Amino acid sequence: MDQLSFLSKKREILIDSDGRAIVYPQVIEEHQRLMDELIQELPWRQDYITMYGKTHPIPRLQLWMADNGLSYTYSGIEMQPIEFHPVVLKIKELTEQKAKIKFNSCLINYYRDGNDYVAWHADDEKGLGPTIASVSLGQQRSFKFKHRSLPLKKAVDLQGGDIVVMEKPLQEFWLHQISKTKKEVGPRVNLTFRTMSRP
Repeated sequence: MDQLSFLSKKREILIDSDGRAIVYPQVIEEHQRLMDELIQELPWRQDYITMYGKTHPIPRLQLWMADNGLSYTYSGIEMQPIEFHPVVLKIKELTEQKAKIKFNSCLINYYRDGNDYVAWHADDEKGLGPTIASVSLGQQRSFKFKHRSLPLKKAVDLQGGDIVVMEKPLQEFWLHQISKTKKEVGPRVNLTFRTMSRP
């Protein structure tokens, strides 16, 4: 695979209170090609979650990549790691340049259309490092934040090739989501890079 390169050095500070969220717009030019490769080549899994006694499919496909056999558990779902795909490794290297931190793991979500989403949550599981970086490939989707205790909301329409770097203590004070949409939208793949420690 050819070396990837950054298109832009611009950045927008979306949140600068109780943590920081920094958006680097349209950084990766080849985002559509990279997304197509990942959709075709990765062993996507459909996980299920039980709420109020009923089991439902999670409204997206996902998988977990990590170094040194690091597993990941959230909402009762345990994910065993697979090896980093070459495309993901290249994107990870670029993202580390922006975030100025080394990552050892990545949660990847595949939003097939506007019916796929992720509800309000924070990436605050035990063992997560201080900085998380989110890379968007493919279709534009709205990325929303709301403060846990203050009447503060932020939103940004993330396009393919955008990177969002979220710095500590953002996850303690803010929730975020990708909401469902009735618009006809194409697929989106999101890579959330983390630095995990063993339990």
